[in-house]
Amino acid sequence: MSLQEVLLLVLAFNAYAASATILVVRKRRFEEATTIASSLLSLAVSLSLLASQTGVVELPLVPFISLMLDKLSLMFSTVVSLIGFFVSVYSVEYMRGDEEYQKYYSLITLFIGSMLNLVLASDIVYLLLNWELVGVCSALLIAHWWRRPEARRAGVKALAMTRFSDIGLLAFASIAVYYNSTNISSTLASGNMVERLTSYAPLLVLAALGKSAQFPLHTWLPDAMEGPTTVSALLHAATMVKAGVYLALRFYPLIHASALAVNGLLALSLATILISGLAGLASMDLKRILAFNTISSLSLMFLSISLGETGLAILYLFNHAVFKSLLFLTTGKIEHTLHTRDISRLRSLWARGFRVETVGFLIGALSAAGLPPLTAGLIKEEIYSGLETYVGSPIYHLMTGGLSLLLSLFIMRPFVIAFLGSRGGHSEMSVERTPLMTGVNLSLALLTLTAFLPTLILATYFGIVFEPVLRLAALIGVLSGILLSLSLPYLDLRVGNRFRGLLESSFGMDVLYMWLGEHASATLSKLASALNRGRASQGVVGLVAVTVILVALAMVVSP
Repeated sequence: MSLQEVLLLVLAFNAYAASATILVVRKRRFEEATTIASSLLSLAVSLSLLASQTGVVELPLVPFISLMLDKLSLMFSTVVSLIGFFVSVYSVEYMRGDEEYQKYYSLITLFIGSMLNLVLASDIVYLLLNWELVGVCSALLIAHWWRRPEARRAGVKALAMTRFSDIGLLAFASIAVYYNSTNISSTLASGNMVERLTSYAPLLVLAALGKSAQFPLHTWLPDAMEGPTTVSALLHAATMVKAGVYLALRFYPLIHASALAVNGLLALSLATILISGLAGLASMDLKRILAFNTISSLSLMFLSISLGETGLAILYLFNHAVFKSLLFLTTGKIEHTLHTRDISRLRSLWARGFRVETVGFLIGALSAAGLPPLTAGLIKEEIYSGLETYVGSPIYHLMTGGLSLLLSLFIMRPFVIAFLGSRGGHSEMSVERTPLMTGVNLSLALLTLTAFLPTLILATYFGIVFEPVLRLAALIGVLSGILLSLSLPYLDLRVGNRFRGLLESSFGMDVLYMWLGEHASATLSKLASALNRGRASQGVVGLVAVTVILVALAMVVSP
């Protein structure tokens, strides 16, 4: 076995081993150290392979379980390990005093491990297995504080909504098994197989959009903020929601060959940017605002993929991972100290002693807003320029300017209100000394400011032509959003409670989903009751029999 294959095994399975070890040894210091060591080992191996890897390495283990090293999987594993390491270190102080720390650390390492195996999988069945494991870990971590009803509901909601979209990947994997084409690289390298599977590409889009919280399956992500902020940072920056983007990038040849998949991805991405931007503009919960920003950022990645600019999606994904983890972890320190996320109550945080958090949040917010010369802003402008081939001027300029204005305004709004707003009776306070949390935030802030260098290295590694050009429409939109946000404390702009609720619920979609869930539950309950009494059993058996026959006929006559 070569050194690369040994390192691949370490990268894939060390987190699983760490998770199992934590369950056996019940000592906080041991569990903290094991989690940090596991993520640090994954990061070291990823960087080592990233620096030395030149081709594609496949390592079959058992049937339906095989691993693959290529540029895309290595880039993702590096991002997952990097953010996982920062979150692990931050958790030592953030989760201090939590009674269920053993469960937390075991799930965190399992979460990281399942995401690593997802991106390293070279078999669609193994990818599906880890895809589901990522979803289960995510739901359990969201509901970590399960004694709170909101946390339990958020965990169940995340699991239920993503399971619906996961039907797409399950169906696609079943079709791949039927065609005996579960090896991903072999399938994508075969022109005949790509042509045969192209008509099923919308199934992949469904799975990707649901996992990455895109319209209309996006409403679970803001509610997921009921979990620990460390979970939110990992969920948004490196795992779970990034799995959908990975799926779209990995199967891009199939998606690109399907006009329905590409056009659907383009339309839903633009719709999601608009809806999430308006919802974020109305929200008063700092973590929910960051969640809506994540949704819009993921939409930009999908927009870039639909436009054929996969390289820009990869570069933006890396930058988003850094600035989004910075935003969440600065927020975590504030919530950890003040026990609130309501921006109307978090007035003048700078004056109240949160100096590092204010500077860190500002850097992250400006990067999220897309302000050049911060790297994320330069990439965002390049993505917007791709729209020019689909829409003409001046509509193009109005669209990019409007999107830039909306996205910059809604991420700068909480900064102005919470960090710079009037004290409202609050005095300067003694902020708890948390050297690990502060060190992580400073490191992420520095990485956000200097992200241009690793972005250029990534661009060279992937052979991406990245020559950013400032475009007037997008720049005006970003600057207008920032300036307008600065006027908020003076204009005292408010959204009526009813209107705010309408926007935050994505124009009533949450209410619709609750209604559908209740009625579906009632219908299934009645059906189960009827079956229990012996009624309707013949009809159900007949329906199942007809369905099986139709599916069998379809498989027989399919090419």
